[in-house]
Amino acid sequence: MASTSNPQLRIREATPADVDRLVDLFFAAFSSDPANKLMYPEGDSASAREKFASRMLSPNTAAITGPGRGPNGQHPKAAEILVVVAELTATHEPEGKGGEIVAFSRWMWNKERREDWDWDYFQDLTVESMGEGANLEVANAFIGGLKELERKHARGDPNIGL
Repeated sequence: MASTSNPQLRIREATPADVDRLVDLFFAAFSSDPANKLMYPEGDSASAREKFASRMLSPNTAAITGPGRGPNGQHPKAAEILVVVAELTATHEPEGKGGEIVAFSRWMWNKERREDWDWDYFQDLTVESMGEGANLEVANAFIGGLKELERKHARGDPNIGL
């Protein structure tokens, strides 16, 4: 951590320039997490980090392929993505002068009610969506379980979630 005098946290929206640092923070924070160890038994690979980075500031629609699920062939609506970072900075540093990013959160915000076809699905994860070295059986069980909780509790209603 950078040495600062009179340190404070500054919260701001993430930018594309922050993505590499956010990927580093994520994998450093969760590399010893049991679920992450099961999903990536050999540790994170370069392709896993690349796939994670590619969806950091974008909706998780990269893995949706083929014809859409909607009655007219449309694909599901993408949630708005909001990523905020916490920077450790000195009080005297002007806005725009970057501090050290020490934390972040990524929120998916569905602002409007969605039709059943638009939210009640789960497309299995693949190497193309998770990266090399991923245990797809575990990843699909874990992420699929989270999706099932979303189905149960959000039911397509407007919501915000991690």
